Amino acid sequence: MMLGYRDRIKKDFHYSISGNFTFARSKVVYMDEVPQAEDYRREEGRLIGSSLRYKATGIYTEADIADPNVPKRPGAVAGDIKVLDANGDGEINSLDRIRQDLANVPEITYGLNINLSWKQFDLMLSFQGQAHAIYTLREDWVNPSTAAGGGNILQWWTEDTYTPDNPNGKRPLLGTSLGISGTTYTQFSAAFFKLKNAELGYNLPKTALGKIGLERARVYLSGTNLFSFDDLRKFGIDPEAANGGWDLNPMRIINLGINVSF
Repeated sequence: MMLGYRDRIKKDFHYSISGNFTFARSKVVYMDEVPQAEDYRREEGRLIGSSLRYKATGIYTEADIADPNVPKRPGAVAGDIKVLDANGDGEINSLDRIRQDLANVPEITYGLNINLSWKQFDLMLSFQGQAHAIYTLREDWVNPSTAAGGGNILQWWTEDTYTPDNPNGKRPLLGTSLGISGTTYTQFSAAFFKLKNAELGYNLPKTALGKIGLERARVYLSGTNLFSFDDLRKFGIDPEAANGGWDLNPMRIINLGINVSF
């Protein structure tokens, strides 16, 4: 859906506003899958591309490990990611993985464009956003034991990890043998609203241009990826960065230029 409006206020001020909104939800209509007792694991009827994951509920403490009534994955130690016993059988295994309600493809995308002009000045603002999507952080960024990571992990992930000296740490034990991927712990909202493009321009008066042999001249200052409201910026990751944060964020670009016509 797209809507737009333009108007003029008095003689010198013109403006136009347009917006677009798209909602698209995919669905697996039929899948010849093995019958399962746990309906929450089925692929049929769910989003295309949705994954099976353990639902993270926190971090295992020493008390959790010692308590036989706390369901645990085999080999779990204090500091590992605590996950939900989805079927309530007192064990943690592959049957407790839950089909996710969202995927990395947003169901909602939208945009807003604003154009203003007053006398010789003009301003263009282009906003872009998305919602109903998840961003899965690549395990190499948060687990130093992976081969691809090579021990290089994100600094913010190490700042409050579980250790014997920090049993209340909010991040799991570094180098956990159970790994970090496969749970919802590394999944974040991929929703964002950002100022994607902006440009401020000034058209030089024609009376001045005629003296130097120019028909038209416009000075402008423009920018791309200027700011964003999202849940990932506090981690230094842009929701549009590909490959789970492994690739570089889209660059912020500032341009200053002039267009001339003879």
